[in-house]
Amino acid sequence: MNYKTLASYYDILVSDKEATKDWIKYTKRYVKKGKTLDLGCGSGDFAIGLAKEGFLVDASDLSSEMIEVAKTKKGSDLVNWQVLNMLDLNENEKYDGITCYCDSLNYLQSYRELEKVFENVYKALKENGVFLFDIHSLTTLEDFKQESIEEGYIEDISYQWCVYSNGQNLYYSFIFQDEKGMMIKEHHQQFVFDPIVVKKMLEKQGFKVENSTDFTLEGIVEGNKIFFSAVKK
Repeated sequence: MNYKTLASYYDILVSDKEATKDWIKYTKRYVKKGKTLDLGCGSGDFAIGLAKEGFLVDASDLSSEMIEVAKTKKGSDLVNWQVLNMLDLNENEKYDGITCYCDSLNYLQSYRELEKVFENVYKALKENGVFLFDIHSLTTLEDFKQESIEEGYIEDISYQWCVYSNGQNLYYSFIFQDEKGMMIKEHHQQFVFDPIVVKKMLEKQGFKVENSTDFTLEGIVEGNKIFFSAVKK
């Protein structure tokens, strides 16, 4: 999954300024300035917003195309950008906070990969550093048992966006077609983790964990996104 084609249309399709503000507010609740790393930064809105709040921000994404989009935005010069697979994170740098929002961790394909990320993040955090992230709730699998299809136009480009679930996975299909009939397809796959298992994994690694759901609800309850605040102890 590299967002090769989708990078050009990502902001138009999924950009959410209010959600970005909520992520910044959530982050500031747990991290008081300092050096941060945003894993799976996408097109960079959150990383740039956090940097404008006075944080020293490194931001990384597996997709070089997404990083190039991020670099074109106002304020991008405040952020240190890099192309990086989160599985390859090393502990050469030490951070006060590490973030990974917008269900980026769901692009990992197994609990073993998730465990590796937790190990790497733990090593890369300073003492009492915080790892903040969100994942899909298990109800997402039920919500998309029946395929959801969105269609529309971006300038002269028509698109179709399909989402469906099968087993523990979510599948995304994007089809773009220009006025000449040229068609480009892109497919993504996400694994939906059990948040209870994820919490236990974090605690085993040595984190102290707090949970909320959809920013405002306390604990792991019914909702769309489960948020984790994991403090290195």
